[in-house]
Amino acid sequence: MDLHADSQFAAVDGMWIHYRRSGMGLTVVLLHGSASSLYGVEAVAQRLWGSFDVVSLDLPGFGLTGLRPDRDYRVAAYAATLIHFLDVVGVERCAAAGNSLAGNIASNFALDRPDHLG
Repeated sequence: MDLHADSQFAAVDGMWIHYRRSGMGLTVVLLHGSASSLYGVEAVAQRLWGSFDVVSLDLPGFGLTGLRPDRDYRVAAYAATLIHFLDVVGVERCAAAGNSLAGNIASNFALDRPDHLG
């Protein structure tokens, strides 16, 4: 099985963000925790594909996305990059879920852009 068969990349904030997108319906964004990658949320993504448009991504500094050019790894920077990423891939409204570091990022995203929640 080729793990990268469904991989896509989006140019965001000077990086190529690695992501996967599958399914149909309302969009759910799954964010992985520290020292992980989008494959860390793969089991959850597979359970949701039948009912939702699932987007999972390698956060900057993890997986195939690589390092941030500005080396800013504060939660606010991650949340801003998530917002820019969603704009680039055409997600206007979504639910966001994450564990560990990503739970904090999802919370900041929700506070920063409540208009994206849906």
